[in-house]
Amino acid sequence: MQSPHVVAEPHILYLGTPVVLVSTVNEDGSHNLAPMSSAFWLGWRGVLGLAADSQTTRNLVRTGECVLNLPSANEVWAVDRIARTTGSNPVSEFRQALGYVYEPDKFGRAGMTRVAADTVSAARALECPSSWKPWSRLSTALARIATTFGVSSSCSRCGSSGCTCIRIC
Repeated sequence: MQSPHVVAEPHILYLGTPVVLVSTVNEDGSHNLAPMSSAFWLGWRGVLGLAADSQTTRNLVRTGECVLNLPSANEVWAVDRIARTTGSNPVSEFRQALGYVYEPDKFGRAGMTRVAADTVSAARALECPSSWKPWSRLSTALARIATTFGVSSSCSRCGSSGCTCIRIC
């Protein structure tokens, strides 16, 4: 089942959300889904608060791609199911102490349907009413991290490195 969606490029956007489900592609080609509660947008700029050592961050640095799935209150059950999981194996001592467990299939554990995105390799979550695919292959913060690892990229929309242009789908 495909959900209807509309591609939009608004002139102005202000949005804050309590939770975003960030989907990325793991090194082995499997898909990762991670809840993140530090996100807001103003205009074309998105600010995401991610742990520097998370699987999601490693995937973003490596691929420069993700889908930002915005769940509604109807999907709180999915967020709760993966709240204390990680795609990192082995699980760090720090995360173990917080009760995290390794989960290789977070879409499955969350009960979310993985659907191919039209502009990036990362999947979107069908049940989420809104899914955003960043145009930029790396945001400014990720570009700084990526520089450390020798990765470089520029935005496919405007050509700037460090751009955070987004496409709403």
